[in-house]
Amino acid sequence: MSKSLRAKPIIDRPDDLLTNGTLRPSRKAIRGWDAAFDGCDMAVFRASPAGTVVAATGAGHVDLTQAIRAYPNRRYRLDIHVEPVKKQDGQDLVGAVEVRFASFNRDEEVRAYEPLPLRIGGDAPAIQRVVFQCPPGTGRLQVRLRFRVSQPIVVQRVRLVETGDYLLASHALANPPEPQHEMPPYLPASVILCDGRKDNRPLLGWLQQVFGERRVQRVWPRDLMVAIDRIGTKPDRPAVILDLPEDRVPALPDLLAWSDRTIVIASLATFAGAASRTGLEGIRIQDRICGLDLPCGKIVQVGYYTRGFALIDDIPYAWNDGQDDFAHRYLTMPKETKAELAKMNVRPAILTECGQGGADKKPLTLYRPSENGALLVMDPDGLEGPSAGEDGPQTFALLWLAALGQDTVTLGQYAAPPTHYEGMMIDLVEVAKHYDLIEDLSILDRMHGRGNHPPVWQLPGKRHDRFARRPTLQIRTGFVENDWPAVYGLLLWLKRVALQAGRNQPIGQSLLRRMQVLAWPLSQPQNWRGCPKDVTAPRSHIASDKLLGLIDLQVGQGRDAVILVPDRPRQTMVRQVIGRAGVGVRVSPADFEGEIPTQPKQLVCRVLLPGIPQAFPANSPILTDLAATLLERLALGTIGETAPGRTWRKQKVRPALTHMDLRNR
Repeated sequence: MSKSLRAKPIIDRPDDLLTNGTLRPSRKAIRGWDAAFDGCDMAVFRASPAGTVVAATGAGHVDLTQAIRAYPNRRYRLDIHVEPVKKQDGQDLVGAVEVRFASFNRDEEVRAYEPLPLRIGGDAPAIQRVVFQCPPGTGRLQVRLRFRVSQPIVVQRVRLVETGDYLLASHALANPPEPQHEMPPYLPASVILCDGRKDNRPLLGWLQQVFGERRVQRVWPRDLMVAIDRIGTKPDRPAVILDLPEDRVPALPDLLAWSDRTIVIASLATFAGAASRTGLEGIRIQDRICGLDLPCGKIVQVGYYTRGFALIDDIPYAWNDGQDDFAHRYLTMPKETKAELAKMNVRPAILTECGQGGADKKPLTLYRPSENGALLVMDPDGLEGPSAGEDGPQTFALLWLAALGQDTVTLGQYAAPPTHYEGMMIDLVEVAKHYDLIEDLSILDRMHGRGNHPPVWQLPGKRHDRFARRPTLQIRTGFVENDWPAVYGLLLWLKRVALQAGRNQPIGQSLLRRMQVLAWPLSQPQNWRGCPKDVTAPRSHIASDKLLGLIDLQVGQGRDAVILVPDRPRQTMVRQVIGRAGVGVRVSPADFEGEIPTQPKQLVCRVLLPGIPQAFPANSPILTDLAATLLERLALGTIGETAPGRTWRKQKVRPALTHMDLRNR
C-alpha cells in the first residue's frame, strides 16, 4: 500500500506499573515480588528465551505478591500472557492463575476482589485481562498471583496499567428478529479468494474449514474478472473475498457492479484503493495501537451480517499487535467523500468506540445491500491475528460467518454484563419494566431506592386472572457471577415469549395458555459481588402439585452443554425434545437431593452451559443462543408442543419428537 493511502500509525502504549513483569527469577528470589511457596520451592521457576517457565506445582501452589502506589476511584487492568509449554490443541486445562486485588489505606485493607480463576491451556485465550477499581481512601494496591499448575507453563508477561472506562456495552432491552426476517441475499456454497499472494495464510485455512477445501477457489488478480463472469445467478453461487494491494485493485464501479449479483467482501485496503482509483479523494487507512482501553466497534447499521448483535451494541474489535497491546484499523475520509459514498448507498456499519476522541466514530466496516448481493468492507486481521484477550476472535468469526451466509446464531444476543449485583439489577429491572414481567413488588421498591432484593418474574403477570390457575414452570439461574450467560439467555427467551404472546403468534399464545413461567434470574444473590448483606434468596410459593416442572440453568465446567436429570420416568422425554441440539443428557440423581418437592411425572432438570472457553462477552451470542434454544424446547416439550426450526438453510432439521408424539404412536 502506498504512503498516500496509509496514514502514519498511532501508537499509544501504557506504562507498566509493576516491577519485573516477566517474573524473571534469580537464584533465590523473583525481583520485585514477594514469593510464598506451598508444597513446592523456588525450583519451579526457570528462565527461558520464551519467558519464565513455571513447572508443575503438584498439590501446592505459588503466591507472588507486589504492591504499588495507587489512587482512589481509578481503574487498573492486569494483563496476564501465559501459555502451556506444550501446545494443547484444545485439550484439557493445565493450570490456573488466581488473582487477588486488595486496596489499602495505610495498613488497613479497604476492599478486596478475587475474580474467577484464569484458566491456562485448553481453549482459554493466552492473554487474560482483569480490571479493578480502587475505592475512596485507597493509597496502595496489592496484586497477588497464585499459580496452580499441573504441567509446565510459560509466562511471557504480567502487566498492570491504569486504564479508562470499560467500553463494552450491550442493550438488554434489544430483541433480535427471527433469522427469516434478516436473510442474506443468497446462501453461498463456495467462496472465491483473490489476494495476489502465494502463502498459506490463515484466512485461506479458515475458509477451507468453513466451506471445505474443494469449495474454496484462489485466483490471481488477472483472472478475477473471468472468475466473476462465471458466477452466474445460481442460488448457491460463491461469495467473493478481495484483499489486494493498491496496484491491483479494481475500480469502485466494478466493485459495486459485482456486489449487485454476488456477496463481495473487500478489505479496507482494497476499498480505499478502488475509491482512490475512481477519483474519490481523502480516504486513508489508519492503523492504531493502544494498550489502555480495548477498542470497540459500535453497531450503527444492522443486517443479516450482524446476527447475534443489536443496534448500538459496543463489541470487542481489536487484535494483538505482537506486544500484547490492542491493534485495530479504520478508515478516515472527509465529509464530501462520505456524502459521495452515501449516494452510492455505501454507509458505515460499525464505527470505532474509543476513549480517545480523535480515533472515535471512524468507520471500521462499510456496507452496501442489494437485492441479489451485498458489498461488505472489513479487514480479515481479526481472524488472522493473535487474540488480544476477551476472546476477540469470536467477534470477527461471527461477523464473517454471518456475512458469508453461515447459519451460526438463531436466538442468541450479545451481552456485556456487569458482574456485580447493582449493575445486574439495573438490567433486570429495566427488562421487567419494559416487557411487563414484574411480579414481585420488591422490584417497584427497588426502583424508588427502598429495596435491594432480586426480582422474581412471572409471565403472564398475576393481574391476568384467566391464567392464574395454570400449572407453573419454574426456572432458576444466577447462582454465581459466572452464570451471567444463563441469566441473559433466560432474559432473551422471556422477551421472545412476551412479544410472541403480545403479537398473537401461536407459539407464544399456546405456551401461556397452558402454563405460567416463574423465573428467578438471581437465585443466589449473595454469591454476586456487591450484594448487600440484607438481601435474601427468593423463596418458592408454588405448591408441589401446581408445579409443571423445575429447570435450573447454569454455566458448567466442561466444554459441552449437558442436561442432568434425576432417575424418573418422565425424564426420558428430555432426550426427545432436545433433538439434534448437540447436547448430552445424563441421569444424575445425586444432583437433585434436597430440591423442591416434585411429583414423579414433573419435569426436573439442570442445564449446564459450556464453561470452556470461558464466558467472555464475545462468546455471549453463542451461549445465550444455546440457553434460549434449550429453554424453548424444554418448555414446549412439557406441554407436548414442538419448537420451531430456525435456520437460513433450506434443509430443515427434523423436528424433535415430544413425549406426546411417542405416546400417540
